[in-house]
Amino acid sequence: MSGTIKVKDAADVLPMWPKTYVKLFNKAESRSDAVVHCWSSEDDLGFRTIKFDQFYGFSFRHNILCTTKFVCMVKFGSGGQKFFFGYHCQRDTHACGRRCEWSLYENEACRWNTDCYEYTGVPPLIL
Repeated sequence: MSGTIKVKDAADVLPMWPKTYVKLFNKAESRSDAVVHCWSSEDDLGFRTIKFDQFYGFSFRHNILCTTKFVCMVKFGSGGQKFFFGYHCQRDTHACGRRCEWSLYENEACRWNTDCYEYTGVPPLIL
């Protein structure tokens, strides 16, 4: 009997496929709370409030083709919504390994406090 096996992600093929961990640290110069909302094409992680100098973390298994992307919306205090890729497999897999840590400032998000990216005013596509 032949058939087709559908594979959702690497964990379906390789049960020991390692997880990736992302941490978002609120480092706002104003010391205000940050509201974050991260999502991928398969997962919506919901809204979280991060107090100043605290963090929110999440984990996942990226897919075998390394196309996994998480977009994050960030909003500080009464400011507007800003967006960045909290995880982009092709960008971050070598830079972070299995742990990506971001410092969130009002004007930019910095990975490991060295690689900084300005926010965008609209969510990037996660195709």
